[in-house]
Amino acid sequence: MPYRVRIRKFLNKRGYHAGAYVLAEVEDSTKHKKGKHGWPYVHVDLTLADCSRVVSFDIDLSTAGQRANSLHKVDLMIETLIKFRAALQAEVDLAAERSRSKNR
Repeated sequence: MPYRVRIRKFLNKRGYHAGAYVLAEVEDSTKHKKGKHGWPYVHVDLTLADCSRVVSFDIDLSTAGQRANSLHKVDLMIETLIKFRAALQAEVDLAAERSRSKNR
């Protein structure tokens, strides 16, 4: 099955827990033929795992409303992750500053 995107990556750096990963797949349905009940199912998978916790997101392309909602869901996750990363960076910087001050 051809993919538009197929990403399988471990989330942790080497030497850290190896159970965390991201899996993102979107099938390329360009050559799919329309069936008698409409367009065929398209494989879309977004899974995040961290040790024993796994989250899979329902990405539905079956109707125009579902497609719009799926894009909205992904856009909101991206927006949230960008803000989360900025806040995390601020805390990382603060922790580094505290560590430097403690060692003086």
